[in-house]
Amino acid sequence: GSTGSWTIVSHWYEDGNTIGYTHADIHALEFHGTDLFCGSDGGIFKSTDAGSSWTNLSSGLANMQFYYLDVETTIFAGGTQDNGCNQWTSATLNATHSIGADGFACLINYNDTDIRYQSDQGTKWRSTDGGDSFVDISVPGIGSYWDADWIMDPSDPQRLFVASGDIWRTTTGGTGGTPWTALNSGFNAMPLRFIRSMAQGISNTSRFYASDDVTLRRSDNVLAATPAWADKSAGLPFASAMLSDIAIDPTNSLRLWVTFYGLSNGNKVFFSSNGGDSWTNESGTLPNIPINCIVFQTGSTNDGLYIGTDFGVFYRNDDIGDWIFYANGLPNTRVFDLDIESNTLYAATFGRGLWSSALFSCDVNLALTQANDPSSDNFTGVQQYHASGTVTSTRIITGGLGTDVSYNAASSITLLEGFHAKANNLFEVTLEGCPD
Repeated sequence: GSTGSWTIVSHWYEDGNTIGYTHADIHALEFHGTDLFCGSDGGIFKSTDAGSSWTNLSSGLANMQFYYLDVETTIFAGGTQDNGCNQWTSATLNATHSIGADGFACLINYNDTDIRYQSDQGTKWRSTDGGDSFVDISVPGIGSYWDADWIMDPSDPQRLFVASGDIWRTTTGGTGGTPWTALNSGFNAMPLRFIRSMAQGISNTSRFYASDDVTLRRSDNVLAATPAWADKSAGLPFASAMLSDIAIDPTNSLRLWVTFYGLSNGNKVFFSSNGGDSWTNESGTLPNIPINCIVFQTGSTNDGLYIGTDFGVFYRNDDIGDWIFYANGLPNTRVFDLDIESNTLYAATFGRGLWSSALFSCDVNLALTQANDPSSDNFTGVQQYHASGTVTSTRIITGGLGTDVSYNAASSITLLEGFHAKANNLFEVTLEGCPD
């Protein structure tokens, strides 16, 4: 008898391979005539020569699953499910797939953007040439959570903190003979619980917060050789939920907010004005959905806060006093990370790619036209518009069932010729003005 042989015709790794890329996780292979189509975790690919060469048809699909995002001026870096870490600039919007497998936390040196950090399962990487090449700078120890946290000191970009079974610190960007120091946080007592979330003060960089599954702790001397830690968990719902993220007021490191995963109704966002000595529940009327991340709007005088949830983005400030849905144009999707850069809010979603929005404002007068509509003709989702004066609109609301649009103004709302809300759209107007 004869023995068959196999020849590889595509590769799981995109960078530098010479035989074509279709990703490793292939879910469908279908012929249409003589054209072979491949559906994988990397997108949709087509071959007209039985797999000898491939064309990527994925351009325009907004379905990347982000875990983390970092934005520095015009440079973006994000870690994604099954598609590694990616980086790009706002000028080109052409992402470079730089680290394979699953990508997680990415950092960009704010003093020298050629120095960049990326991570995958258990490995930390450093680049000094803008991401063209990377070297392994992983911490020692026993591993970490799937999407372990990794942060950069706001006063010294060479000082990094990595979450694992302990908290590890470097002052050399992860380079040198023994670059990493374990901070002996006390989290790693048995049974072992990995560090989940971390945050460092800006006004006081010696102050640091970190959590595992069941505790939140604070150090006031995290830059010391052996920092001291105090448990600040009392008053937080660790018995029914898991802490997901921490945001600190950049002007006062004793003021912080923490968010919680899970489906514990009313246990979503908590605030402390005294470094965690006591807590106030600021969950308000949030629906019972997991809260994945939180970001503080630097420079806001009324504590502007944005949270990413399994249903999109919500906003709160002290003047409003509760959370409002902040999703004009954003699909109803899971938001895993948020970043604010140059007065723009970026939302890294788990399944619908990366989105951006202007920060919350309540304009005096709003003119809503087809030209400034955030949507396509088939857009669906909640849209809410507020003005302290008037709203005028010539928009055509075409999203169909599930498109809920509301206009809210203090003095008048005028629907001009051309405005049209089609059947199955929910459209309402209210004369209340800005949220308060």
